[in-house]
Amino acid sequence: MEEEEFKKLLAEQTEEINRHSAILLEEFQSQLKIVAEVQVEQGKKLDNHTNKLDSILEMVANNTENIEMIKSMLKRKVDVEELCPELDINYSCILLRLAIANKVRTRIMALHGDIFIPELTVI
Repeated sequence: MEEEEFKKLLAEQTEEINRHSAILLEEFQSQLKIVAEVQVEQGKKLDNHTNKLDSILEMVANNTENIEMIKSMLKRKVDVEELCPELDINYSCILLRLAIANKVRTRIMALHGDIFIPELTVI
């Protein structure tokens, strides 16, 4: 009889351990699901920040290009003024500066759709 009681007790304990294991597994899976959802959201935020950073880097590259062009134009203006001091306005430099200003204007309007900046022209 004692052996039968032992087997019965062992079966009950095994069943209880299996129930407990199932509960622990369910809890672990629900916690893991939360971690996975947070990870997905963090990935989306990272992608958004990467896109913004790419946009900023493109703007910096364009601004660097424009600054180099302006520096070149200023050097040419100084050279022209040294060669011909009586010229106080260089029409081609003005046109180039207007072209750069309109290029920057277009980029600003593209980035901020709610801003309107009128086109610059020579009168």
